[in-house]
Amino acid sequence: MDPASSIFRLAALVWVVIFTCDNVAVRTVTFVTASALSPIQLEKKALINTGWWNSSFWTTDHCKWEGITCNSAGSIFELYLSGYYAGFNWRLSQLNFSCFPNLVKLTIQFFALTGSIPPEISALSKLQLLDLSSNGLTGTIPPEIGNLKNLIELNVGSNSLIGPIPSALGSLTNLSNLDLSSNKLSGKIPPEIAGMKNLTWLDLSNNNIKGSIPGEITELSRLDYLDLSSNKLSGQVPFSNEQLSSVYIVRLSPNKGLCGGNFLDLPSCDTTKPATLFVEIFLPLAIVLSVIVFACLLLAKRKYKKPKLEERATNNIDVFSIWNYDGRIVYEDLIEATEDFHIK
Repeated sequence: MDPASSIFRLAALVWVVIFTCDNVAVRTVTFVTASALSPIQLEKKALINTGWWNSSFWTTDHCKWEGITCNSAGSIFELYLSGYYAGFNWRLSQLNFSCFPNLVKLTIQFFALTGSIPPEISALSKLQLLDLSSNGLTGTIPPEIGNLKNLIELNVGSNSLIGPIPSALGSLTNLSNLDLSSNKLSGKIPPEIAGMKNLTWLDLSNNNIKGSIPGEITELSRLDYLDLSSNKLSGQVPFSNEQLSSVYIVRLSPNKGLCGGNFLDLPSCDTTKPATLFVEIFLPLAIVLSVIVFACLLLAKRKYKKPKLEERATNNIDVFSIWNYDGRIVYEDLIEATEDFHIK
């Protein structure tokens, strides 16, 4: 074989190894030919590179490691890690997602994970369950999670995630459970959430979500559990009594600006209207009517007093006239009227 050709072939093999499974070989500082690393071996290397497992396990079958479940072909099917490990600075970015093409379930909870959720997590194309709850994750929820079309359950609750809820999550049409509770999420509930037609569990509680509840949320006809409590939501609840009666658990309080009636233990949306009507309509009307009535009473009183005064004046005149009459004139008038007192 031509030496130049051999060198070229060796260089090509090294290049393939370097860029296989996102540079796993470089991480372990081990350069081997591509033919020596099977997909299963690449999975094992990716696990070793995280540093999450003790080195004493490295020479054993990784399918027997704690938290690892493999399928019949020996490829990792499930990764389940749960337990509190204080003092460790473990990050999701230490896990090379592209090395796990057959991973269906990924659960890392109470594991003291820090850092953000890397967008490369979308490489787990077969993933159905993603549970990263009760860790110390920060940053935003990457919209790339919306590319996990087979996802059935997504739980990133009890972390320190910030920012808005990505509208891309609405493309997870197979999603049944969504738990984003107890974070620091802000912004509004995206109307695209209505795209999750199979959603039965929705928990967005204990965040800083503002604005109104989008009317599109009423299209989630399969909901059994709805928790939007402890946010900053406002406006009228879009659900009708009939729609809410089909939801097993509904929690919407406390949300100071939310209204919707007694059936939700929320204030009625009409509570401010009576006061407004009284101030704006009834109070001015009452004042006008009071003025009119007062004016009518005043006029009536003045009309009543006038005739009385005239009558009193007339009586006074008559009395004084009698006293001023001459007695002789009065007597002559009587004689004339009685014809000298003649009896007929």
